Amino acid sequence: MKHLYPRLAWLVLAAGLAAVPVFSPARVQAAPARSAVPDPIGLTLDQRKKLGEIQKRGHAEWRAVEYGLGSPAEKSKKLAAIQKKYDAQARAILTPQQRAKIEELRKKQMAGLQKLANVRNSLTKEQRTKMQDIRNRYRAQEVAVVKNAKLPDAEKRKQVRALEVAQSREFLAVLTPAQRASLGAK
Repeated sequence: MKHLYPRLAWLVLAAGLAAVPVFSPARVQAAPARSAVPDPIGLTLDQRKKLGEIQKRGHAEWRAVEYGLGSPAEKSKKLAAIQKKYDAQARAILTPQQRAKIEELRKKQMAGLQKLANVRNSLTKEQRTKMQDIRNRYRAQEVAVVKNAKLPDAEKRKQVRALEVAQSREFLAVLTPAQRASLGAK
């Protein structure tokens, strides 16, 4: 259960942040092809290229920490530092108007995160246990995909994204209808 909230939070953010050009874990950015993502902040081609390079470097660091050794607390600190570092680099490329638009989008996403926190607080012990079992099962599969040296990065992202979607469906199946409704899910 310890990792449920961050995982669901990233999945919630993925829906709204896929088009926002700030650093985030590779699995969040892996969903749609870049050309299919609407651009709510008006990026130039040069900005897209620079942000892509920043994300590529950041993703490599992120994966090394996330799938490496260390306690959850140590990993959390390292991941927060990586997030901060690459977010600052990405923001430096944006205009003040683009940064303002991102802040507006993030405020909307915070409302979604609050809903998520409310559901997390309403989980029964049985639901928490089921979700932890689901998370452990998928985590092992994700690690195997990421560590598979034979797969190109694009295929790794595709497979990890597919695992996340399947995991999310299983998480939703554990929730009561009222809990699903409060998240806006069916």
